[in-house]
Amino acid sequence: ASPQPTPTPTMQGALDAVAAPLRRCSALAGGLLLVEFTTRDQRDTFGRVAVVGNTHADLDRCVREATADLRFEPRHAETFTKEYSP
Repeated sequence: ASPQPTPTPTMQGALDAVAAPLRRCSALAGGLLLVEFTTRDQRDTFGRVAVVGNTHADLDRCVREATADLRFEPRHAETFTKEYSP
C-alpha cells in the first residue's frame, strides 16, 4: 500500500507552521516584523510575501526561506498583513 498523501493545510494552518521561524526573523528586524502576504485566486501558494517597512537583505532572505515551501488549500485572492515578534 502506498502512503496516503498529507492533507493540504488551511492557509492559517500553513502560517501557524512557520510562525516560529518568522518570530526568529523578527529578531533581525529589531523587534516587530510585519509581513504582507498576497494569495492568488485558486492557487495553493502565495503570489507575494514581503516585509513591510524598513528591511535589508538578511531579513528578506530569512522571511523568504521561512515561507518558500508553504502550500495550503486554494482560495480567493487577497492581501493581508501579519505581525511577528521575537
